[in-house]
Amino acid sequence: MRRIADVWKQLFPAEQQRIAQLLIERVDFRDGSLDIHWREDGWIWLDPSIVAHPYVEEAKEYAEEVMA
Repeated sequence: MRRIADVWKQLFPAEQQRIAQLLIERVDFRDGSLDIHWREDGWIWLDPSIVAHPYVEEAKEYAEEVMA
C-alpha cells in the first residue's frame, strides 16, 4: 500500500470508488483530524487480479507483521 499511488492513478474513478468502499469502513472527522477505519475483510472482495498484484501482497505481509 505504500506505493498504491502508482497503480491508483491508472484506475478509472469508478474503480477507485469501488475499491475505497470495499476497504474503508468509515471515516471520522474530529478536531481537524481524520481517522480512517479499515475493513478487516476488505481484501477478500477485491478482484483476484488486484489481490495478486505485488503491491497488495506486500501490504498484506506488512499488516501481518504489524498485527503479530
